[in-house]
Parts: sequence; structure tokens; C-alpha cells
Amino acid sequence: MELRRAALLVAAVLWGGAGAVGAGRAGAPAVGDLGGTVHVHLEEGAADPVDAWRAQRDNLAEGRRIAELDYKSARARSAIEASFAAVEARLRGDPRR
Repeated sequence: MELRRAALLVAAVLWGGAGAVGAGRAGAPAVGDLGGTVHVHLEEGAADPVDAWRAQRDNLAEGRRIAELDYKSARARSAIEASFAAVEARLRGDPRR
């Protein structure tokens, strides 16, 4: 049974691929046919668009993170300066504090 199945598989492959042998490769369209495959070739040195998109996304995320850290740092600096000002005012006896 297995031998028969293998023989049928070989026959099907040979019969199905016989028409493409003259064309040069299996599945190639006949001469004059439009075909359904689009081949895309990137030039040498051209960046991969997906990698470029990921790099841009990473740069934007890094920029947001840096801005967030700057904002938090400025708020912390402001809170520390306000605390120092309150202590100095208390030491001088400023009635506002």
C-alpha cells in the first residue's frame, strides 16, 4: 500500500512539474501570461522598512521617556527648593511661614 502511494506521489509530481520544466522553474507563468507573483528586490544598502519603522518608534519612545524624566526631575527640584525656602523663612522669622 505504501509503495503504491509513493508511486502515485512521484507520478503526480512528475506530471505536474513537466509543464514548468520548459519555463525554467516550477509554477512559472506561460510566456505572455501576466502571472500572479510580484517580486520585490531591495537595492544593496537599502534599509529594511520594518527596521526603519521600529527604530523610529523606539526613538519616539525614548524621547517621551527623556521628557518624562526631565519633568519629574524639575518637579522634584521645585519641591526641594520650596522646602529649603520654607526652612530659611522659619529661621529668619518670616511671619508668612
